[in-house]
This record gives sequence, structure tokens and C-alpha cells, in this order.
Amino acid sequence: YPTSCIAFKRNFFVNFLKVLEKNKFSNLEIDARLSIYAYIKKQFFITKKCLTIYNYDETGISSKYKKFSKFWWKKRNEAFDYLEYVQKKFKINFKKGPDYYITKIINSYF
Repeated sequence: YPTSCIAFKRNFFVNFLKVLEKNKFSNLEIDARLSIYAYIKKQFFITKKCLTIYNYDETGISSKYKKFSKFWWKKRNEAFDYLEYVQKKFKINFKKGPDYYITKIINSYF
């Protein structure tokens, strides 16, 4: 979810900062980390209501991740690694689907 679409309470953010690991997962932006953490903690709500306008910037932080490129798969792999890191920290298991295994296989070739 784009960062401008994420809202949270201060207490949630303080707890999130305790598991952030800012020096790891260098390809994973803060919005992805927040979304994963909120998902693991079951503290999220998704609305279909449009609350923002998304503007694609060809020079933005995500622009170097062209879909299905080597860097795109690397970033996707880091998202799964972060999900595993957070779920282990809170002793929660998540069901690994085909997307997880495909991502891991493709990254094994890089």
C-alpha cells in the first residue's frame, strides 16, 4: 500500500520501531514493513474508499524495481524474509503459498 494510505496510532508505531531492524532488508520500504507488521499483529483495516491520489514517479524510490526484474525479485524476497523475521519474533506461523516458493526458487538463481 502506498505510504500516504497508511494511518496508525502512536502506540502501534512505538511497538513497530522495536522490531524495525532498520539496518536489514535494505530494499524494503517503510510502508511494506508497516503493512507486514500490521498484518502479523492483526491490527489493520482495509477500506475500498479512495482516500488519496497515487502519482507514479519514474524517478521515485520504487522506479528501479521494474516488474519481474532481478531487483524486483530481490525486493520481493526481502519482503518474505521480513515477514518471516516478524513472525518468528512473535512466534506466529504463516502459511507459505506458491508465491513464496516461486520467489525463493527464482532468487536462488541470482
